[in-house]
Amino acid sequence: MQIEPVKKVYGISGDVLGRAYAVGPTSVPLARSITVSFDLENETDKSRLGLYRLNDKNKWKWVDSEISQNIISAESDFVGTFAVIEDTKSPRVKKIYPPKGKTVKTALPKISCTIEDNLSGIKDDGNVTVLLDGQWLIPEYDPETKRLETYPRSALANGQHDLVIKFSDRAGNERSVFSYFFVKER
Repeated sequence: MQIEPVKKVYGISGDVLGRAYAVGPTSVPLARSITVSFDLENETDKSRLGLYRLNDKNKWKWVDSEISQNIISAESDFVGTFAVIEDTKSPRVKKIYPPKGKTVKTALPKISCTIEDNLSGIKDDGNVTVLLDGQWLIPEYDPETKRLETYPRSALANGQHDLVIKFSDRAGNERSVFSYFFVKER
């Protein structure tokens, strides 16, 4: 197994801490997981740090890791290029349905949106909270499609309904989105 520093780092500007390292050769299959560790001695704020592996599409992918004292470590089933990256950007929400301020003609509308994150990603629906008129709804989040869907627990009355979607990525960056819509059943 070889470990070499990588001269060119793909896809992230300025957020890679220290150097990225290539572990390989990539053509060698692994019989068991490898442990990848980086020293974080020079980093004072470790709260947004994560260990990432560069995939075949030159995108950094989160590797579940632990920080103990000044070492970040992870188990990986793959060789490749690894780096410690600081994720400081909150996830974004797009395509909220029902759209803000719009009227729906059903008392049980599907509530949905797309949640995108630039780096560490949303782990699962445990990182998402949906409140409709202050009541918690069961979120169903699919990390592959980045879609969140849920439904009201019971039929909604005609009028305005307030929607709050709160979510956080694996690095702990949070965002809350406030919206509202109207129900007008015929």
